[in-house]
Amino acid sequence: MQIEKMGALPIEHIAQDSATKIKHETSKSHVTLKVNGGDDHDVYYRVKRDFPLHHLKLDYCNRLCFDYGTVRFTYRKAELSGTKTPDDLQMEDGCVIDTWVDKVGG
Repeated sequence: MQIEKMGALPIEHIAQDSATKIKHETSKSHVTLKVNGGDDHDVYYRVKRDFPLHHLKLDYCNRLCFDYGTVRFTYRKAELSGTKTPDDLQMEDGCVIDTWVDKVGG
């Protein structure tokens, strides 16, 4: 790696292999998830692997104007608790979280 000085600011020249390595490490630290809400309410999220999924649920509910308490997130047919992270559930890019909205009334 060469460093040239332009005034007081150093400029780094990154080799192609290094840039590819940085991109690969970023993809390891993030995961892209699809939240499938049925009725064309699919939302895609790119989150860190240690990101608590209850924040994702909060954002999903805010975007679609749902009450947080009436929405259920499921992954592999099991309901997700708020403290779980993509790493806890061994999620990979493209994993799908299904949502269910509880109906109130008759």
